[in-house]
Amino acid sequence: MSDQVPSAAKDDHQRQRILEGLGAMAVTVAEMGGTPQQIAETVGRQMLRFELVTPDDVLDVAAAISLLPQPLNESAEHRERARPIEKLLGVPSPEQLLVATLAAREALEEFARQLRQSQ
Repeated sequence: MSDQVPSAAKDDHQRQRILEGLGAMAVTVAEMGGTPQQIAETVGRQMLRFELVTPDDVLDVAAAISLLPQPLNESAEHRERARPIEKLLGVPSPEQLLVATLAAREALEEFARQLRQSQ
């Protein structure tokens, strides 16, 4: 029995890691207040480095965002106690993280639509 992973499986695993990294980058740009255009430009430049150039590749990055860790589901009481500390430290709230995640995914989906229309 061989312990080696078939080449295609390695490539799929590596591609998935790249997609998740690009998705995380999109969310980070959104968290920092980036516009949909800034999200698309930032992620688009990095996608070119990995030869990911089709609208379907962009949609794969958008889909990979759903695989990223999500904020913890905390009680309202805990959220109320944590909010002043988060604000003082400049830590985004779970709500802000979710909004950034949705904004990043939406920006990438629109970017894919624009790419498809330009083909």
